[in-house]
Amino acid sequence: MSEQTESVLVHITGSDVATDIAKTRARRVAVSCHTHVLTASNPYVQIANQELNRQTIVITCLDNPVVLCDSNGQAQDAANQSAGLATPNGALIPINNPYPVTTTDMLWVATGTYPSRVSTTITSYAEQ
Repeated sequence: MSEQTESVLVHITGSDVATDIAKTRARRVAVSCHTHVLTASNPYVQIANQELNRQTIVITCLDNPVVLCDSNGQAQDAANQSAGLATPNGALIPINNPYPVTTTDMLWVATGTYPSRVSTTITSYAEQ
């Protein structure tokens, strides 16, 4: 007994599979490197603006631990500017341990031990 199947045409909409070759071409990735110095007169600093094209920011503390904050108000919290950072309000980043963060939001760092150097390496999709 043999069965015969009939072909059916299917139209796919809303697929996540790229159908346009222009959409699949490689994009240029830009890099931006900075070192910020935190001092007693400047105990917190914004290390990243809001950037929709950003892929990753890698944060490395060179001298002392710092607290990663998601707002200016959080960075100004007294707990983030006390010596020893006993009760930080944010993510505590240890020294000499690169800390990658994947976000497009603004970021700040704060500390209570000075001077503290914080290096950032930001990768972003470049406008073409």
